[in-house]
Amino acid sequence: MAVDVKICGLTRKEDVALAVRHGAARLGVIFAGGPRLRTVAEAADLVRAAEAVPVIGVFGHQSAAEILEISARAGLSGAQLHGPSDAAIARQLRESGLEVWQVLRVPDTPGVPPLVDWGAGDVLLLEPRVPGEPSAAGGRGFPIDLAAARAARLAIGPSVRIGLAGGLTPERL
Repeated sequence: MAVDVKICGLTRKEDVALAVRHGAARLGVIFAGGPRLRTVAEAADLVRAAEAVPVIGVFGHQSAAEILEISARAGLSGAQLHGPSDAAIARQLRESGLEVWQVLRVPDTPGVPPLVDWGAGDVLLLEPRVPGEPSAAGGRGFPIDLAAARAARLAIGPSVRIGLAGGLTPERL
């Protein structure tokens, strides 16, 4: 089975070039906050360095209008939604031509997690729910519990395109 890889949280053009050379299917630039937060101008430089590889913006609590404006100015191909999102926002972004990744926080114990308002996104990204962290906090490298991710996958069904995030290494997969 082929696996697409998205390298996220990129901050330097040389890292973008390395990810492209090694076959990354998608790249990610952070607009949700944290130490890897980029400006629109910095993101635009990274998009240019990505050549033909799509770059996804990672957003927190921005409105659909803000996401669309930032995406247009930076040249982004898509939006990964970490803050409150619903099918209506995802649909609006998709209708504007963006690829949409919605995030589902998976608890660290196997079971069926509560489902986000899914229905219009392209990818449902399973990330670990980290105790004590805000619900929109992601990208901290905490490992996802693979048994919980499998249970979530089974509950969601095979028709939804799934992504995994959180402390992924070749040794863990």
